[in-house]
Amino acid sequence: MTSHLFKLIYNQRRSNGWIVLELFLIFILIWVLVDFFSVLYLTARTPVGADITNTYLVKLSMTPQSSPSFIAYEEGSEEPSRNFQRIVDRIRNHPDIECLCLGQFYYPYYGGSSSTTLWNDTLKTGANIYHVTKDYFRVFRLYGLNGETPQELGERLGEKVILTRLGARRLFPGDISPAGKRVYWDEKDSIGSVVMAVLPDMKQHEYTRPFPVIISLMPENSWGRMRENRLFSRIGICFRLRSNADRRAFEASFKDWMQMDAGNYSFSSIVPFKKVRQNLLDAYHISETIQYRVLLTVFFLLNLFLGVIGTFWFRIEYRREELGLRMALGASRRKIQQWLLWESVCLFAVAFVPALLVCLNIYRMDLLATENMDLTVGRFLLDTALSLLLLLPVILLATWYPAHRSAKIEPAEALHYE
Repeated sequence: MTSHLFKLIYNQRRSNGWIVLELFLIFILIWVLVDFFSVLYLTARTPVGADITNTYLVKLSMTPQSSPSFIAYEEGSEEPSRNFQRIVDRIRNHPDIECLCLGQFYYPYYGGSSSTTLWNDTLKTGANIYHVTKDYFRVFRLYGLNGETPQELGERLGEKVILTRLGARRLFPGDISPAGKRVYWDEKDSIGSVVMAVLPDMKQHEYTRPFPVIISLMPENSWGRMRENRLFSRIGICFRLRSNADRRAFEASFKDWMQMDAGNYSFSSIVPFKKVRQNLLDAYHISETIQYRVLLTVFFLLNLFLGVIGTFWFRIEYRREELGLRMALGASRRKIQQWLLWESVCLFAVAFVPALLVCLNIYRMDLLATENMDLTVGRFLLDTALSLLLLLPVILLATWYPAHRSAKIEPAEALHYE
């Protein structure tokens, strides 16, 4: 039956050629669109690397130098750091706060970064640096790959460092557990830092790929002589609310708790990390871009599918005379439907082979975006499978309904068509 159908398709190549060309182009377009959304979905499914439930970012304000109430301290004075510490202690002493951490360039959905190059012999990798206090791991509930708890990570960090999995893979390929080994801060560094543990991968937000991170301890007394404005702009304060605390009541009353000034510093507000996340996505226009592309793609796919449905519908309606003759010669209604459905599949198969070759060339020539996912065989096969799952049911549906209607034709009416 299959060979007979291919012969019929070839004999009717003048009319079938346009259909094959249409399916050829549509499959390639759908394949490219599927690649974009499959990469977007898989990227978004990869964890950010931190638990932001019940976590907050503290916003401080600082008296401007032009204000009459601005306090000018002598160069090198430690009073600004003491004032900053008073703010931190006041926040930490709130009964509903479970733990608090500080750091530079470290919290999830932070718009900036501080980077370096790490070395291990001749191997090197770029990495973001997180300088954090020991409760950072408790605030964002980070666990080591070997089962280290947040408390253990904070207590044992000391002068050692912690790598994320991606950084460990690049510097120690094939090494299951690089704990106890050293990483070096530049090519000439002979001392380096000992790796204490390895964390799961981290990334800035859901819609980007992970990046290597190295985490080092920042003692709370390390900013003693840091300049006041630098301390204000560089040190971030984050905390986790107790799980049994009333979040709404806490947010409503916390400002009253923080009614204090410490030198030129004062409390401004707290921002839930869900809001921090949304602010970052809005700043990068990520949500808008995704919504725009989704709407445009849905509209585009709808038109493509309507075009496919219309093509096959018209094709079957145009061949009612042929269908009528087959029924008059004894073909059953079920046989007519099966024949038309299988013929549509064969038409698609003729278009699929060259379309797949074009997609393979697109893949091999690196014409697909690689910012969030590398080009792999698995990615190519996933795109192909999803494209088939999208297009083939549409073709079958576009064939089945008009075939079902045409198969109901009475024999006398069939002879009339002939």
